Amino acid sequence: TTLFLSTDSKDFRRILIFYIFSLFSHKLEVAGSDGPPLTVDMKSWSVFTPHYKEDCMLSISKLSDNTEDQVDTLDFLRTAYKHEWRNLQERIDFVDSTDALHSTDIEDYVTKVGDFAPFNSKYSKELSVWASNRLQVLSRTVRGMMKYREAIKTLANLEGFGPEKSEMIASRKFRYVVTSQVYNELKNSDKLDQQWIAESIDMLLREYPEGLVISYVDKHQSQTDSAYYSCAVTGQGRSPSSRYRVKLPGMPILGEGKPENQNHAIIFTRGQYLQVVG
Repeated sequence: TTLFLSTDSKDFRRILIFYIFSLFSHKLEVAGSDGPPLTVDMKSWSVFTPHYKEDCMLSISKLSDNTEDQVDTLDFLRTAYKHEWRNLQERIDFVDSTDALHSTDIEDYVTKVGDFAPFNSKYSKELSVWASNRLQVLSRTVRGMMKYREAIKTLANLEGFGPEKSEMIASRKFRYVVTSQVYNELKNSDKLDQQWIAESIDMLLREYPEGLVISYVDKHQSQTDSAYYSCAVTGQGRSPSSRYRVKLPGMPILGEGKPENQNHAIIFTRGQYLQVVG
């Protein structure tokens, strides 16, 4: 069967062409090579990304803020990703088909909802995720890096290991640790914008219950002194919860912050290699 595919998206065409060429990559093997190893024999590794108080996912209210060039953020995204904006409108069925390509209803709606609207509306969560995946925020990095795990599972399935075994192989071969230094502070903050960052991180944990670990430094103040702990949170279970808590000899953040922020969390990594993604 011949499949005719037409798209106006340059990014989609680029990704599709890259994928098609990759299907024939076995023909590029070096003479005498036995080809790539099976997934069970491949090297295992962990990925590190440091995080402090930067945006994790754009809140709905931030979409109506202006950029440095005094352009509305959502307006900028709609202009830069015209075809993907149309796809979003069609996917969430926000407008009727008679005006699906020209509606500005979503943009008008944005100015009427608050920071936590992504969990109160049929449309706003989709809009927040769509916008965040096109800007330099933590959620975009996490979703991109977690594709490693999905790729390992897919390869293992293709090699005939089956779903259960493929899941186990992916867990053994890959782990992603986000060292969100002040995650606990954000979670208990009185400021709405900081609560939103913590909630966004929790949403990622729920999205990736396997393979994603959030590490942070926790401070316990007693009457006599302060104790510091290196903690790790996963999305396993009914809600994100701390699975590991290791007492530290003192405050681990002494200098620049981000490099040391990662050092204390090395105990939560697994594998033979460590990849750092800033």
